[in-house]
Amino acid sequence: MSFNPGNTCAGLLILITLLGCDPVVQEYNLSPEEINRVQRVQNPFGNKRYSLPGSPGRYVGLRECKLYRSVQTEGIVVGWEPLVLKSVWITGCVAKVQLEGPWVTVTYCGRVLGLTSTCESYRTTDGEKWYEQSNDEWKLVPGVHSATDSSQLQDSGQQ
Repeated sequence: MSFNPGNTCAGLLILITLLGCDPVVQEYNLSPEEINRVQRVQNPFGNKRYSLPGSPGRYVGLRECKLYRSVQTEGIVVGWEPLVLKSVWITGCVAKVQLEGPWVTVTYCGRVLGLTSTCESYRTTDGEKWYEQSNDEWKLVPGVHSATDSSQLQDSGQQ
């Protein structure tokens, strides 16, 4: 079997496409190690990464009851910043994400200081403006911000 650079490049582009990298990344000639790193940075959440309908190309991801928002440069996901939504400290947390029309809704359920069970729901279309459910109404959450350490998931390689 002989080495054919044309077939190798075509195979590499197909591999990048199958791995789910953003189209902009496909323009570069990357080694297998670089492809693996790009994939880990672009999606360290596996099937818990969700597109934001109101902001094409942006995502939120969920891991261990922590919510993250994608950080992008020139249309490429280059990292993830943790978001601070909850004002109540919850232990024994379980979180789920639902896609509801134009909304991405995140619901946290757990125990407040180990006493009573409670759930809190938040939703967004763009990852910037978040709304909290309160008495069957959605109210804008003032001051939603990212946590200070945005490098936490940049190249963790965890799935």
